[in-house]
Amino acid sequence: MEKNEKDSNTKTRLTRIVLGAFTALFYGIFFFMDSLHLNIDAGIPLFAMWGIYIPAVVLTGFRAKQLGRSAGGWAVGSFFTGLIPSIVLLFLGKKKTVLIAETIQKQVKEADSRKVERAILAFAKENKGYVSVSNAALEAGITMEEAQKVMDELVKKGFAQLEVKSSGILMYVFQDFLEDD
Repeated sequence: MEKNEKDSNTKTRLTRIVLGAFTALFYGIFFFMDSLHLNIDAGIPLFAMWGIYIPAVVLTGFRAKQLGRSAGGWAVGSFFTGLIPSIVLLFLGKKKTVLIAETIQKQVKEADSRKVERAILAFAKENKGYVSVSNAALEAGITMEEAQKVMDELVKKGFAQLEVKSSGILMYVFQDFLEDD
């Protein structure tokens, strides 16, 4: 009887290991597909996995009964074996969605920044190298505060110089566009 119980325990452990390996393999496939940038929503593998996993839990219960174990206890144990990775996948999927949204926002902001700089440079070229904050705001379609920040950043980077006109107006001078005298 002791050998029979030992075989039963071995078979029980083997069944749990197979179920855990199945869970890891299933998630691994979706994470691999995600690394290929297929942008699979986290809900899809979660839904698909549970569509397969629930019948696996039921079959585990039947297997436990064949081995003389508690089918209900085995089914509950198997259920929680799949629940934990599912919760992890759900949180990872939500985190991924937030990261994608932040990346897109950053890319849009950078593209807008390049458009603003181009508009300011085009205006500087038309006006022989001189641009005021109000001109920059008007040409780039941004607020005066945003124009001031962009212009000051261009001065910091050494692309423009700040000059005060005799009328007291601050002008930003782009040396590349100054006409030769």
